[in-house]
Amino acid sequence: EYHRLDSICEEINQQGIADIHEAIEKMYPASEVLYYLHNSIANMYFWKSEDKKAIEYFRKSLEDEPEHYNVYYNMAISYHHLKDYRSEMKCFEKFLEMAKPDSNALQYAREAVEECRKVLFMKNQ
Repeated sequence: EYHRLDSICEEINQQGIADIHEAIEKMYPASEVLYYLHNSIANMYFWKSEDKKAIEYFRKSLEDEPEHYNVYYNMAISYHHLKDYRSEMKCFEKFLEMAKPDSNALQYAREAVEECRKVLFMKNQ
């Protein structure tokens, strides 16, 4: 029963991604709408733990609307899952540079940058 439900959820998720791709192809290329669509796909992959695909679409969403600093935060977490600490650190640094002072995630991002520096130091990178 569980396997069947999991299979149905995966099918719905794949159809959602396909539908968003179709919308991108058909729409007038308005950057704000493209940002939303690309970011939606990125988040679908992110929650499925398909981090390489998530990063691909996070990058596309930043091409559409580069001022959305929260994308850098999510992309950093995906890089963390892939153990790409240098890219993680760069994304968190970009997030810290752009984020609003009252953002709840600032402290976590600062700590993550320090952790990345320690790991890269220990690995002699």
